[in-house]
Amino acid sequence: MKLRTSIVFGALLLSVCAPALAQITIGGMFEAQMDILPSVSLKEASLTLTFGISSWTFSGTSTFGAAGFTNQEVTLHGEFGPFQLNGGMAFNPADPGPVEINFPEDCPTQSASVSLSPPEYKWSWFELDCTMFGLTLTGRLEHWAYPYIPKWADPYYEEHLWPCCEPEQTPASYMLYLFSAKAPPFFLDLRFADCCRGITFSDLTLGFDDLGLCCGVTVDLKFYFTKAGFQYVLFEIQNVPFICCGFALDFAVKFTVSGKEISIKPKWVGVGQVCVQVYGNVHMEGASITGIEVYGYRIRCDLAPCHYLEFLTVLSPDVVDEVEEIIGDVFEGDETEYAKFGICGQGCCGSNYTVDATIFFAPSGSLFGFSRVVVDMEVPLLANFSFTSAFTLPNAGTPEMSMGFIFRF
Repeated sequence: MKLRTSIVFGALLLSVCAPALAQITIGGMFEAQMDILPSVSLKEASLTLTFGISSWTFSGTSTFGAAGFTNQEVTLHGEFGPFQLNGGMAFNPADPGPVEINFPEDCPTQSASVSLSPPEYKWSWFELDCTMFGLTLTGRLEHWAYPYIPKWADPYYEEHLWPCCEPEQTPASYMLYLFSAKAPPFFLDLRFADCCRGITFSDLTLGFDDLGLCCGVTVDLKFYFTKAGFQYVLFEIQNVPFICCGFALDFAVKFTVSGKEISIKPKWVGVGQVCVQVYGNVHMEGASITGIEVYGYRIRCDLAPCHYLEFLTVLSPDVVDEVEEIIGDVFEGDETEYAKFGICGQGCCGSNYTVDATIFFAPSGSLFGFSRVVVDMEVPLLANFSFTSAFTLPNAGTPEMSMGFIFRF
């Protein structure tokens, strides 16, 4: 009798749990990179474990470097009806620092070197989206513990810039509240911040993206305001037909409180696609353009998917910083030019290998102005295993090389 009862109970339990178990997924990824030259050491390694059940996914990523266990991050994603919930939290397991922190221009202290006290909490964020009738409403909360700045940090802040002045006492934190409404092509982002002194208005962004006109021409418009008032308006128009035979132009004009910037990007869809982008600034008096200052230009030719040639030239070493404000940190020392190419091909198991090579040049100091070569490569060896390598060969100095792998399971 007891045996029959146990069998019946087990069958009922299995019938209830089996559908849920069928929706459980477990996976992850292990990625590692070793420095081979000038000396052998661990550059970085990370292990990500992912657990999914029904429409919910939980993951944790542990990161290790030359100093040991450097970061632990957990994330979640879930869906219920028209709602989506995303979030994450990060911790410092063992890194003692110190870290260099910069503060806004109006702060009495402009920089500080801060020691860390691991293990400790770094930051967290949670975001709730609701999409109904073509309208998406988003609420997002971010919390940063001083002096930690998230790797996905607020795009309005510069790297390593703590958004508040140096705290008078620790622990201190920064909180950001974002409310967003999107009804394509229109959008509105409203943000409030708290530097431990109460919630205050931070900034407002509104405009539209990819507003179609005709013949494939689209327009973007963005207004940006802070508590100090108007900051800039950005107007962009893409795919304007030019002459004939597949030639087109992209225009972008940015008006700020202190100046104007203009970008003209010719495109040609022929054998592949050739794009030219010019970096510079517009000088105006009132509503009249009095001159255009050109900092440099970039030419890119996409021959086929992941096959390309790219050339970037800065016209003077004095304006390298202005160009890097637009494209990010690229050059070292007195470099002003690079030539870059990328190729790919059939690799193992239906995947492609990729190779990107960049040759940098400086105005003087070496044959033909050559300063260094940087090569990045990823080659799939199995369906879930790829080999990676990065190599830097300078004109003078010690070569650098790293090798690693990515294993997905």
